[in-house]
Amino acid sequence: MKKILTLALATIILACLPISCDNNDDTSFIQEESTTLNNSEIGISQALTWNLINLSGGFLGVDQDYKLDIIKWTFDTNNSILTVTNSNPENSTYNGLQQGRYQYRIHNFKGEAYLFIENYEYGIFILDKNSLLINQNITITSTISDGFIYKFIK
Repeated sequence: MKKILTLALATIILACLPISCDNNDDTSFIQEESTTLNNSEIGISQALTWNLINLSGGFLGVDQDYKLDIIKWTFDTNNSILTVTNSNPENSTYNGLQQGRYQYRIHNFKGEAYLFIENYEYGIFILDKNSLLINQNITITSTISDGFIYKFIK
């Protein structure tokens, strides 16, 4: 009986080994470089503030416009801290991140930049001189259809 039990246990362990193998294809993006916003990128300042002007998408097809200075995202490039302030009197559920401070990083992959907030991939990060677009529908690993698109201006 002891031999049968040992043989059964060994068979189960050997059968489970191929299932638990790790596939390096899933983590290939780790080999690309991680960066933060810095002063050399398009001449930005050390505390760069962006005003959310539109939030669209999601499962329900939201398309919400915001006045300037209502929802602001400030990127502290020295400390990799994102500070979100929200003075929206309507208290909409579609304001994006809640007011607060978050660790962030920009991860470059195949020529594109992706924003990670608190180690969670937030979406593709498209920055130019006067505007910022964050598209949650485009991530390093996939494309989805029910994410949000954030549009910011300085």
